[in-house]
Amino acid sequence: GALSVIVKGETSLQWLGPDEWLLIVPSGEEFAAEQNLRAALGDLHIQIVNVSGGQQILELSGPNVRDVLMKSTSYDVHPNNFPVGKAVGTVFAKSQLVIRHTAEDTWELLIRRSFSDYWWLWLQDASAEFGLSVQA
Repeated sequence: GALSVIVKGETSLQWLGPDEWLLIVPSGEEFAAEQNLRAALGDLHIQIVNVSGGQQILELSGPNVRDVLMKSTSYDVHPNNFPVGKAVGTVFAKSQLVIRHTAEDTWELLIRRSFSDYWWLWLQDASAEFGLSVQA
């Protein structure tokens, strides 16, 4: 449904807008997933576009992630408004992205690869008071 994301393992399906969905699959499986979708939906008037080359996911986890997000976006990330399973496209640090709340203290930022450096610098600054640690 609207503003939702369904996650199963490393695969997720997210509503982006009317008639627009985002499917994320493990690396290396994108072309097979595209072929399977085309085969399954072949008779319908659809468009399937692989945008994996231009997107990147940053996963943020820990008890202070919501505080970092509150410093970075005007979207209301309060638990009553942004429960686990919700995903929205919004403005974040003066640019656009998709915020996905995938688990209790885990959030994903789906960003344009061309903005990666900008967001990384922004996140370092916004999370400095909480003791940022990086796991690759």
